[in-house]
Amino acid sequence: MSKMILSDANKIFQIWGKYLEYTHGKVAMIFMLDIPESFLPFPKVILSEAFQIMSNHYQETNNLKGLNLIRETSILLSMYKDDEESLLEASKNFSNPEWCEHLIPAFKEFQIDWMGTQ
Repeated sequence: MSKMILSDANKIFQIWGKYLEYTHGKVAMIFMLDIPESFLPFPKVILSEAFQIMSNHYQETNNLKGLNLIRETSILLSMYKDDEESLLEASKNFSNPEWCEHLIPAFKEFQIDWMGTQ
């Protein structure tokens, strides 16, 4: 494994934040706790390395806000699973009419929220 430098880790962490803001909620709505890992902006191992480097940096600089942000968001990686397993689980949900009945209004809400931010 290559040694990631702080500037790269920071860039990855910033991209992670944008991903959480604009994408994670939508894919979590569809896949719930079994999101295909390929939806992540980087492989889990790269994200984990970046989180560790940023966590160390935030500890060294006494940036508690940054440290807490990493702790609070890195736990979301546990929702990302093997692509094939995730898709099989999702296919079960899509065949459940009750699940679909709740999902469709949530899609519309995402669209309305998106339009409101523009």
